[in-house]
Amino acid sequence: MQWTWALITALATATSALPHEARKDVWGQLRSNIKHVVYLMMENHSFSNIAGYWDFHPEIDNLRNRKYCNEYTNPNWTVWGEPLDICAGPYETEVPLEDPDHEFAGVTYQIYRKWNVTNDDVPNMGGFIERQSEKYQATPGESAFVIKAYDEKKSSTLAEIAQNFAFWDSYFAEHPGPTNPNRQFATSGSTCGFVDNAGQAAGFFNNVTGTTCATSIFEALSNKNISWKNVNRSTIFGSPIANAGSVLRNGYYRWMDVQDNAIDNLAHASDFYRDLEEGTLPTFSYINP
Repeated sequence: MQWTWALITALATATSALPHEARKDVWGQLRSNIKHVVYLMMENHSFSNIAGYWDFHPEIDNLRNRKYCNEYTNPNWTVWGEPLDICAGPYETEVPLEDPDHEFAGVTYQIYRKWNVTNDDVPNMGGFIERQSEKYQATPGESAFVIKAYDEKKSSTLAEIAQNFAFWDSYFAEHPGPTNPNRQFATSGSTCGFVDNAGQAAGFFNNVTGTTCATSIFEALSNKNISWKNVNRSTIFGSPIANAGSVLRNGYYRWMDVQDNAIDNLAHASDFYRDLEEGTLPTFSYINP
């Protein structure tokens, strides 16, 4: 599931305890002082995966002081159908070797521990280990990382941002699925019915962008003559093979069949760094991983 940070000087949340009459003035003052918004999109991580063991504030709702386990049964690894309990904890290594399943169906199983879900089913977050083991034919031990979390030292940059700005510990993904639909939700509020990457990943080939039912934030900003850039850490143009991942991943907001001036607003990460140094950031910057 996608996990996004909108770095919008969000200390405004601290005003929630103020008298109601004062809030309008406070919000107005805050808005007048916000000059630049940087929207950092991150790859498929849950809140618990990134911040599961942050402890700089006692009220953070995460995995500290909580036992969270998945029951695991598999005829190759368990006896007589008796489940193993595999529990969350800090990572023992820095980076997991295999991505968790983040297609819509796979995430559904992880959340409900069943494939065919009805409106009466209640999420139990119990299917992560079994799905990981099944997908990669992996042992329960090899699959255990899927409910592990970084400790605060290994996510120190984000923890520092969280301490100095704000974050939400009841965060939910825009969409319980893969990259493209999440980015479409994040930047336009809808995927127009898409739930997986599928054909929309090559939207600029097929002229299927999945955004025809909604106005993107980029179009809305342009309509208001507000400056923006869509920043990517990868080369935007170049070898079709070497650059296929970044092109396909964001094709629906990168090409002129979505917005006539989109090409002029695409930028490399080096442009973003230069804008920071020179004080020339646009009003809105959207950073792709």
